[in-house]
Amino acid sequence: MSRIENFRDVVALWGSPEAMASAIGVKVEAVRKWRQRDSIPSEYWLRIVESAKSTDKPITADDLARLAARGEEPCAPQETAGAETSLG
Repeated sequence: MSRIENFRDVVALWGSPEAMASAIGVKVEAVRKWRQRDSIPSEYWLRIVESAKSTDKPITADDLARLAARGEEPCAPQETAGAETSLG
């Protein structure tokens, strides 16, 4: 795998949900749900990065953050405090 494009690619680095679950100490069903939703909760990122490091898998915390950020919606501009409004 040359480039990590999504969280499904992260799971695929371990070869299967079973292998990833075993490596990071979670239930297989959790990893399957992550793959299905294409999202991994940040509370598991440290485990993933540590496991990846110990097995020479090419994934970093920065990679996980980049993947999470790509799924975020842009924020709407906030109203300026003290802006004049027209009442009437």
